[in-house]
Amino acid sequence: MAFFENIKIAFMSIAANKMRSLLTMLGIIIGISAVITITTIGSSIEATLKNTINDLGGVNDINIMVDVRDDIDEEEYENIPEMTDDDRVSDSMIQELQQRYPGWYSTVKNEMLGNATMENYNGHEMNTIVMGASDGYLASYKIKFLVGRDISETDLINKSNVCVVSDVFARNYFPKDTDPLRQTINMTLETGEEIDENCRRRIVMSPEALREKIMIFDSGLDDKMIEILKLAYAKEAQRTLRDDNIAAAFFSNRN
Repeated sequence: MAFFENIKIAFMSIAANKMRSLLTMLGIIIGISAVITITTIGSSIEATLKNTINDLGGVNDINIMVDVRDDIDEEEYENIPEMTDDDRVSDSMIQELQQRYPGWYSTVKNEMLGNATMENYNGHEMNTIVMGASDGYLASYKIKFLVGRDISETDLINKSNVCVVSDVFARNYFPKDTDPLRQTINMTLETGEEIDENCRRRIVMSPEALREKIMIFDSGLDDKMIEILKLAYAKEAQRTLRDDNIAAAFFSNRN
């Protein structure tokens, strides 16, 4: 009986103090709604960031390269023995890794071949960067193909004369409304062995920065001026948004 009496007293108290009860209920409703909203927004932002990072590609990548330690003096440097094939990661090692852990790893290879100059359909000079890559390299960075296909293992074995170009390159190199498939591209490749004095060398620190540099060259723009503009835009964004965490701006050519 005490339980039902307590319920009766509670309802009588609510009826006697309607405004106070209403404000109490309103506070509880607003509090719960705020917690649910903040949790939902946080989860949405987290999912958006994960999808954005995944779309950029390069997630869980292991980049293997050979370099010389920079903490040794010149005398020690001269005594470093030359590398042999046994010191390098071989294709057989990669195949053994894939066989031992099937489905765990996908391996791709790429090599910077050099800068290239060419003339487009109306005789204007263009500059671009040429890279060699194995099959699956572009797919690993989730680069979308508008037409055509990726480089295949058969192309590599047969040393086929095929390449993949960006949409910006196709618009600037070929006449308007030209299908870029099965077309011939003529270029002069500067490999670095005999570097022309007018050759432009650039150092990039990531695949994303390389794609940005290629996009700038394909657009026929001065990359040095673009870098200055990027710094100016980043500073302006910091000042306008009052956010010192904005470290850099990035070039994008989207029509």
